[in-house]
Amino acid sequence: MVFSSKLNYISFTVAPTIKYIILTQTFSPFPVIACLLNDLKIINSDLGRLALATALIRDYSTPEGKPVDELCIAFISCGVLLSAIISDFLGAQMYHWKVPLKDATTLALILSTQGIVEMAGLLIFTQNQSPDNAELRIFVCVHRQDEALAAIKLLEVTNPSRESPLLVHVLHLMELKGQATPLLINHKFGQKISATSRSRQIIDIFNYYKIQYLGLVNVQAFTAISTPKFMHYNICSLAFDKLTSLVILPFHRKWNSQGKMIVNNNTLRSINHQVIELAPCSVGILVDRRKIQRTTPVSPLYHVAVLFLGGNDDREALAYANRMAQSPAVHLTVLRLVAEENTGEDNGETMLDSENLKEIRLQSSPRGNVMYREEKVKDGLDTALIIHTMDKIYDLIMVGQQHRLDSPVLSGLLEWTELPELGAIGDLLASQDTSQPVSILVVQQQHTKFKTK
Repeated sequence: MVFSSKLNYISFTVAPTIKYIILTQTFSPFPVIACLLNDLKIINSDLGRLALATALIRDYSTPEGKPVDELCIAFISCGVLLSAIISDFLGAQMYHWKVPLKDATTLALILSTQGIVEMAGLLIFTQNQSPDNAELRIFVCVHRQDEALAAIKLLEVTNPSRESPLLVHVLHLMELKGQATPLLINHKFGQKISATSRSRQIIDIFNYYKIQYLGLVNVQAFTAISTPKFMHYNICSLAFDKLTSLVILPFHRKWNSQGKMIVNNNTLRSINHQVIELAPCSVGILVDRRKIQRTTPVSPLYHVAVLFLGGNDDREALAYANRMAQSPAVHLTVLRLVAEENTGEDNGETMLDSENLKEIRLQSSPRGNVMYREEKVKDGLDTALIIHTMDKIYDLIMVGQQHRLDSPVLSGLLEWTELPELGAIGDLLASQDTSQPVSILVVQQQHTKFKTK
């Protein structure tokens, strides 16, 4: 399940959509049928003439919003009967009364054809059926208490509201010790563990968050006790079962208040890598640096930046950030990095990028908390210099995991990438030494795979 556009497509109202599909299938647009018959080169055949005549009759229109007058129905029926009598009198064959089964099936398929206008109408209708109050389902994985606190901050800026509440599934992962039996505990059903355990403390953190946002957030907590080898299975299977839109994973490195790395857990990194490969939805790796003491004045606003190079993952990150920006307490900056030289990029991808950025550009004027800007870069060195200036400005920087590997924007960076699961830009953001408490969220859309070109 991807994030883009609406973040959760599960909540579509199915019944109106089915009704709309049935309604559109009862009409056969005459121009569409004519073009199809012409392309098939059967427009002058008996079957082609019959299809055209049928489409012309079915395309008969009435005043919008009004029923067909009974007199009109009687007139059309009499006209058809009169035509049959005249044709029979003249000795013409009534082909449409003696249609073979094979031709009838072909005729039905031809008359079911819909054009691009009808398909676009269906797409727009389906999008409009997604209710504004569809809950966003996020799956949070934590191993430690500080990871729970970092996830809470991210959830707070996700902007839960009555129009769009949050359903948070929390999974505390504990390593299995000795010969104990693996367990998956659902705390909603009264399954309990020791009150002094780390799991209870983490669950209490999320329950307190739920109380703070009463009516806007719902929390369901789980504890998985298993070996690290199978933890990714617990995560992916639960995320699939709960129909979540986004899985949040903690980064495997931790920093102290001076900005020095104190934890580098390769087991956690391996788990994250496996989840990214198998997750049934989008995945975000959260790099938490909140413990670092800030050396710049604290702003009353939470400053979020999206580094946008283009592609599915960046569009996913942009969709998430756009939701955050619905809160007046969040200031969003979208920075698009564009290569100075046009390298003949995929036109389809470029069109999708432009369409997604259009809304941001339109919002940047009327809404004071959204800003859009573009920077032209020559190569990866220019990109790195821009990124190194961002840690003093923003609280959270978001970026997609995958980008075009042949892009000049990344030239020279790929060779130095230490953590490929973060991508070239995510690796640069997470690896750089900083004295500022800027956190990073690297987003990967569902079904993307690591690529090497």
